[in-house]
Amino acid sequence: MSIGIIIFDGPDGVGKTTLINHIKKMYSNSYYMHLRVHKDMKLWHTASARLAIKKRLEGKLVLLDRHWPSEQCYSYIYRSGPSYNPKKIYQTLNNQGALYVWCIPEDTQRVKENHRSNREKDMKNIMILIMLLIIIISIGLVNLNGLIF
Repeated sequence: MSIGIIIFDGPDGVGKTTLINHIKKMYSNSYYMHLRVHKDMKLWHTASARLAIKKRLEGKLVLLDRHWPSEQCYSYIYRSGPSYNPKKIYQTLNNQGALYVWCIPEDTQRVKENHRSNREKDMKNIMILIMLLIIIISIGLVNLNGLIF
């Protein structure tokens, strides 16, 4: 029996991992992946999508802490932009019934205090969130009728 794939994305410090940890407590048959920066992001995201599908087919609830949406935003901050077009990965995950959970801070001040961030980092996270939403909406990859936390 396959359960599903849930991808959590949003700016640093918003509570993605905290939310995932609560879900992991509720579903002992879950598989968690926290993605990081890799020198070949397309390869990294493709491989992690394949692993997520494999684990889903094994009956696991797959919880991805960040995936291709983060690359689409953070790449503008750290490089000259995304290294690949994510449509194929998105379509593959979508065909597997992946659910995207956009974690958006209700209280940016609380996020700031939780991470003792400096003003520059907070502004970068807000810019990343805005870019994420603009990119996702503009290329029409996601129906915004989904869950928003």
